Amino acid sequence: MKRKTAGLAIVLSLALSFMIIVTACSSTTPEGNVPDTVIPSGEAQGASEDNNQESPIQSESVLATAERGTISGYGDQVLETTTQRADSLLSSSQIEDLKKLNFDVETEATIEKIEDSQTGDVYTRISTGGHKDICLDKNNEIFSLSNFTEEWEEPDRENYKSFSEYREMYDEMAPILMRLLNLDSAYILEVFRESGIDDTGDFIDVTYTKQYENGLLNIYESVNIGLMKAVDGLELVVFHKFDDAPNTAVAVIDENEALEKAQDLLSEPNSEVKSVRLTFTKPNFMFAEGGPYKSSNSVRLTYEIQTENGTLIRVDAVTGEITGGDIYG
Repeated sequence: MKRKTAGLAIVLSLALSFMIIVTACSSTTPEGNVPDTVIPSGEAQGASEDNNQESPIQSESVLATAERGTISGYGDQVLETTTQRADSLLSSSQIEDLKKLNFDVETEATIEKIEDSQTGDVYTRISTGGHKDICLDKNNEIFSLSNFTEEWEEPDRENYKSFSEYREMYDEMAPILMRLLNLDSAYILEVFRESGIDDTGDFIDVTYTKQYENGLLNIYESVNIGLMKAVDGLELVVFHKFDDAPNTAVAVIDENEALEKAQDLLSEPNSEVKSVRLTFTKPNFMFAEGGPYKSSNSVRLTYEIQTENGTLIRVDAVTGEITGGDIYG
C-alpha cells in the first residue's frame, strides 16, 4: 500500500512553484513588468532546441524563474453565485476535451460571475469542489484550470519514465490542450522542463508563447501549463492563459531615434549604452516627472535600452514616449 501524501501541502507548494493562486482566475496579467530572466526573443529558437535534450531537474519551477506573472484576482468582485451542473456552461467540444484530460464536469458546481478588478470584464469561475476550478472569459473560452486533489499517492520515482518518454506522452496530449485553449500555430512551445519541490522533478512545466511575424515573442500572450508525472503517464494539474495583445508589432521609429528620445537619461554618469532590443512590455512610467510609478495594463512594442550603470530605459517604438524602466545598479 502506497502512503498517501498531504494533498493540501502539495497544492500550496505547487501553487507557489507556478506563481499561481489556485482560487483566483483573473483574466489579465498583473500590473508591473516582467524581469529580464524571461528568455529573450532572440534566444527562443535555442530554447526550443534544448527542449529535445534530456533535461536536468530544475530546483525551481521555470515558470517562477521566468515570472510571467502571478494570476491576480485580488480585489476582483463576485457579482453572483449559483449552483448548477458544471457541463451546462460548456460546449460539447470543451466537455469532450476535458474528459480526455481526466477533468470531471458531469457534476454539480458552484458558479460565480466575477468582475475583473483591472479590466472590468466579467468572467465565470466553475468550482467542482476542493481545488478543481475552470474559468471562462466573457466569450466562454476556457483560460484557466486547476485540477488539484486533496490526496495524491506517494510518487513512485524509481519507476518514472525518461524525460524523452514523458515528452512523447505530452506530444499526444498537446493537441487537446491547444484546442481547449484556442491556440493557433503562432504559439510556439518555448519551455518544456522538469521541476519539483526539493529537486524531486515530480512536475513538468510547459510554456507556449505567441510569436509575431518579425520573430518577437509576446510573453503577455502565453500559456503556462503544469503537469505531474505518473508511472503510466502525465496528469494535468493546472494551466493559465494570458491574453494581452500588443498595440502593434511594427516599429514606427528606429533604434537611433529611440536612443535620441532617451538622451536626457543617457546623459547621466556611466550611462553608456550596453544593448538595445525591441520587445513587448507594459509601462510603469518610472522616469515620469514627479513620479511615482504608474503601472499600465497595456502591452506596447518597446525599445529596451540597457546601460552600463544598470539602468533599463523603455521607449515606445511607435510614439517615442519614455514608458518607464528599472534601475538595477
